[in-house]
Amino acid sequence: MALRDKVTILFSDIIDIDDIQSLDEAIIKLMEMNSQWLEGLNVLIYCHKGKSDPSVSTCAKIKSRLQLPQVLPITLAESGRIALMQARTILSWLMTGSNCSKAICLLAERVGYDIPDPLREHRFRISIICIESYYKAEEKGKAESV
Repeated sequence: MALRDKVTILFSDIIDIDDIQSLDEAIIKLMEMNSQWLEGLNVLIYCHKGKSDPSVSTCAKIKSRLQLPQVLPITLAESGRIALMQARTILSWLMTGSNCSKAICLLAERVGYDIPDPLREHRFRISIICIESYYKAEEKGKAESV
């Protein structure tokens, strides 16, 4: 039996917000409207790039507001989508060595961050990716590649 992953993009769009706190609220509202995404969830990873309040763990805030007491919150800050590679490494380890079988990665990146434009100052691309692990029997005589 080999461990395999199923990766599903649940949401990806650009949203306009007023401030960082509004970004958190937008993500929470989106997750509340799509509560089926949360069924069987073990890990919530929040990867963001942009200014954030260092005194608040956004991922823990989201976990608390969505009432997910059994979910492990992980925040990977200041690297946005690049952090997805780090998240995959962490998830590979968690999914191989524990009961973890479902994770959601929230990616939030400022759009037009390098372009000084007041109209783009509060635009973020939000992507929500679900990663589920499962075991698959390998065919006799054939090795499967990931």
